[in-house]
Amino acid sequence: MMRKPALLVASLVRVFYVGPLPAKGMLGDNFTFRVEVLRHGMSRRYSAKVWRIEHYRVQPSFAGKKRSARADEGLLVEDVAMDTDVRGSSQAAVEKKALARIRQVLGLD
Repeated sequence: MMRKPALLVASLVRVFYVGPLPAKGMLGDNFTFRVEVLRHGMSRRYSAKVWRIEHYRVQPSFAGKKRSARADEGLLVEDVAMDTDVRGSSQAAVEKKALARIRQVLGLD
């Protein structure tokens, strides 16, 4: 008899925002991040998922008579470079690692 695969469940335990932050060597570019701290199952395993908030100017496809109906929209983009190995045995440890990783990638150390 074949066993059914276990479902992996994670709970979102905290969300916080970081930024806007400048990146070293990139004039005028500021970055804002959303950090989600996840608890895996009932264990003491935590991880973080880091999202970059990107802003785009969008225009509706069917704007009708108002051709200038444009808006700046913020979109969450998963930033896989940021949440590399951001894991730990406590929520506080993962938050600290996530912030250190953001500083490292942006060259703010």
